[in-house]
Amino acid sequence: MPEQYRIVTLVHYEPTLGTVDYIDTARVLGKLFARVRSELAKFSVSVTPAEMEQAELVSAAVKQAMMALAKTKGLALRQPEIIPIVNLLKELRTEYRRWDFKCVSESELSDEWYYNAIAPFKDLYERYVDESSDPEVLIEYMVDILAADMGAQIVKEFANPLKLFRRARFPNDKKGETFTMRVDCDHSWGATGQSYVLVIKPKE
Repeated sequence: MPEQYRIVTLVHYEPTLGTVDYIDTARVLGKLFARVRSELAKFSVSVTPAEMEQAELVSAAVKQAMMALAKTKGLALRQPEIIPIVNLLKELRTEYRRWDFKCVSESELSDEWYYNAIAPFKDLYERYVDESSDPEVLIEYMVDILAADMGAQIVKEFANPLKLFRRARFPNDKKGETFTMRVDCDHSWGATGQSYVLVIKPKE
């Protein structure tokens, strides 16, 4: 039996922060998002067959790996980066509160989609303040977005091939006890490209 098996996939990925991408002053968030993605571009994450069936579990494992890499690399925000981001988040919170008042005072809210879209940024600002203005909160938020997208992509690309592979190579192993798995992630392929390699290694 080979030492390990590899399943490779290349995917197109269009990173987005949602509605705020269309706000001119939100470019500072986009720059931070791009920087975090670039500096945490290559890492590996161990997964189990059970986790591979649920995107949320893979996303949690991806986040843990990315945050560990951020700590190892000493990823930190510089003060000139922090100030405009916090100012923007404060403005979005103020805007959210205005929409919140409008939502309560009017029976119908025609632009409710916008009201809902800026809610996470209001929450992010309040969390940042609650945690003594810790810049790691901002980095973690970007990692959360990346990890959620990557977890979903990994399950989409590998769940079915893995089932077929296990049926062919490990037909008697129903619990995944005779092999280990990891996913090598690399999203340094330009602005919209990334690759995943699922490595399956039989246990001795």
